[in-house]
This record gives sequence, structure tokens and C-alpha cells, in this order.
Amino acid sequence: MISIRECNLPGHKCSGSGFKKSPCNTQSCQVNGGWGPWGKSKKCSVSCGGGKTAATRVCNNPAPSNGGQPCSGSAIKLTSCNTQPCSVNGAWGPWRDLGQCDVSCGSGKKTSVRACNNPAPSNGGQSCSGPGKKTTPCNTKPCVNGGWSSWGKWSRCSNDCRTTRSRACNNPTPSIGGDYCRGLGELYESCKESCKVNGGWSSWSNWGVCSKSCGTGAMMKSRACNNPSPRNGGRPCRGVRNSIKSCNTQSCPD
Repeated sequence: MISIRECNLPGHKCSGSGFKKSPCNTQSCQVNGGWGPWGKSKKCSVSCGGGKTAATRVCNNPAPSNGGQPCSGSAIKLTSCNTQPCSVNGAWGPWRDLGQCDVSCGSGKKTSVRACNNPAPSNGGQSCSGPGKKTTPCNTKPCVNGGWSSWGKWSRCSNDCRTTRSRACNNPTPSIGGDYCRGLGELYESCKESCKVNGGWSSWSNWGVCSKSCGTGAMMKSRACNNPSPRNGGRPCRGVRNSIKSCNTQSCPD
């Protein structure tokens, strides 16, 4: 600080200086803080899919002192990094059967498939390793195919002149998907020689000659029980063999 004095006393000659310097504001000045440069960014938090990397700086350029203000802003800076999608390796989904076993017994095969979709490979990821299709045994129990029993006896001759005999597919009965017996289970034969045949009428004959030329006579027609004739205990024809009617009913002349 500078002080001034004047030489204004009458009759006196001033000695010394009219100016004087003296110290003032001797306290230290305030220094506000300033940021130093950003440091090198740290390693990204993830290798793919979008992570963060951090860089730091120090409030030392200059550092705040003597009551100066600290640096404003953040000492840490986050930056996005490795934003590319992550590669996804494929994984197999569950096995799924393609239809049923190819046979019902006797050791068959069944085909199953699976898809590489749990998840599916993406963004350069590896595909599933191993097969997507497999064949496994199924219905391994032995088949039991049917077998015929012995033929039974011939039946009595029926009204339609046939006799029959049969056999059963039970020796053994087919099971566990085995095949049914091949061939016929019943046989038929004609038995006309011993067949019971009921009689049948032939057609009526023409009317015969009238027994009288006048005064009311009679005339007759007939039929035979031979179409066919009854045999082997068959029933005879029902009805009349002969039919008679009046004829020449006019009076005779005197």
C-alpha cells in the first residue's frame, strides 16, 4: 500500500520522502481447482452385448487451495463399448418321435428327431454338435401269430342241401400284434344225395273230356307232385292233385 504526505508546514524544509510503501493483503490468494487430463479408459465391462468402460481425471490442474472452488463436473466418464451382439451357440431341443413304431411286435424301430433351437445359433455362434435324428428299438416282444385248431365234424345236411365244418384260430390265439390265421375257417360241401327235399307241384294238365254231352257232366284236370318229388323225409305237396268242374250243363233233347 502507498501512503503520501505533503511538505506544507510554513518555515520548514521537509526532509525525507513524501511517499511510503507498507504491506497489505498479505494473506495467500484463493486458487480454484482445474481438471487434469482424462486417464486411459479401463477394460470394457463385457466382451459383447453393450458394456461400459470408465475413464478418470484428477482435479489437480491446479488443485484447489486457499479456499478455492473444487472442480465442477464428474471425475468419472462412462462410455459405451463392445456394443456388437454376442454370439449364441446353438443347443438341442427335446427329442420328438416321428410316428409310431413300424411294427406292433417282433422288434421294430422308431425314429426321433430334435431341432437345434434351444436356442438356435446366432451372430456367428456354433451350431449344435451331434445328430439331429436317431433310431431306437421298439415293440421288442415276440409276435404270437394265430394257429388253426383241428377241423370239426361235418354238420347235418341243411335245407339248402349243404353241410359245413369249421375250425377256430385259437391254437394259439394271435396276440401282441401277431397275425390272424391265414386260410378259411369254414368249409361247405353239397349234400344233395342225402338232402331233405320237399315235394313241389308240376303244372296243371289240360281239362279232360266232359263225361256227358248234355244234362250236366264233369271234366277233370290234374297235376303231379314231382317238381321236385319229395325225398329223404321231405314234405309231400300240399293241396289237391285233381280239380273237377261241371260241363255241358244244357238239357238233353227229348
